Amino acid sequence: MSDRENWERDSKKNTSKEDRIEARKNAARDEFVLFGRKPSKEERMEAQLREHKRRKEEAFRNTPKGIARTAKEDGRKIFQYVEKLSETVGAAVPMIGAFTSGQQNEGVIISSIEDIESEGWTLINDNYVFQVTGSVSRDKFLSSGQQEAVSGQLIGIYTFRAVDE
Repeated sequence: MSDRENWERDSKKNTSKEDRIEARKNAARDEFVLFGRKPSKEERMEAQLREHKRRKEEAFRNTPKGIARTAKEDGRKIFQYVEKLSETVGAAVPMIGAFTSGQQNEGVIISSIEDIESEGWTLINDNYVFQVTGSVSRDKFLSSGQQEAVSGQLIGIYTFRAVDE
């Protein structure tokens, strides 16, 4: 493992975002110092620009469109994309009952599907699964039985086929 890789691994431990940004700038500067000379202002700016482009490309590759492009570049014919659509949190309140509340990611999946299809894929199947993440139950008040509130998330599973060009 190179010094730079060790630095990147160590810099992610217990450091703030500002500290990591400063450390990256210093690492770009130190690339030149290793060769026995200090970098010029232009060389430092070029190194910072390369680092900025690398981070921007890495961020893009983590988006649905970037993941789809990577799969296409790898020559895959089938591509599966999974996204959390909503989350439900359950609670059981003594003497009242069990309740759930939720939040939805409305509109996000439509743009994700459009982005993936713009990279040369066509949607061939979609499925939805409710994944239970927990539950709370308690005895009913002054009667027999139990009340249960389930927490979980609704997950969309989308399968795409590569469009032959």
